[in-house]
Amino acid sequence: VAGLEISTKAFESLPTRAYLIKGKKVRIPSNATVQEDGRLTFSGAFDGSLEGPTWTTCPVCALYDMLVNDTYGAGDFIDSTYLSWVDLYPLSRYANQQVDTPDGKEARFAINTVIGSRTDAYNLIQDLASIFRGMTFWASNTVNVTADHGNLDGSDISPVHLYTNSNVIDGQF
Repeated sequence: VAGLEISTKAFESLPTRAYLIKGKKVRIPSNATVQEDGRLTFSGAFDGSLEGPTWTTCPVCALYDMLVNDTYGAGDFIDSTYLSWVDLYPLSRYANQQVDTPDGKEARFAINTVIGSRTDAYNLIQDLASIFRGMTFWASNTVNVTADHGNLDGSDISPVHLYTNSNVIDGQF
């Protein structure tokens, strides 16, 4: 909530405003540290536990929070036991790896968004996963998250593209 008191003598109309919002605090892997830009850096071995909540731009942590939170997420239906950080951890490391950009270095994938209206839970979860080229599905009584990242160790950072007759002009190679 933000409140402003503006004199009508100083402004003819409501001035443009901008706010720097860090957003919702979420839980992060225990061996992760949040950097000033919101990305995570990792040190040591991951023991499977989470800490926080803290602010981060990690889309994997935001997806996990949306899946298990029972106030605004799918937590009434999905318990943390239905998810495995054994699968999510490599995705989080990959999403937070620094890559070169024209402006310097930044995290490969980051989430900086506002979810400002009600929407279908399934679509929202798929949209959040798509931030890191991921998708979610239910199998073996668990929520599974996978992503199109090539090698998760970063040795191949090129996305994998599948070419079929359906996504080639006129269906001809």
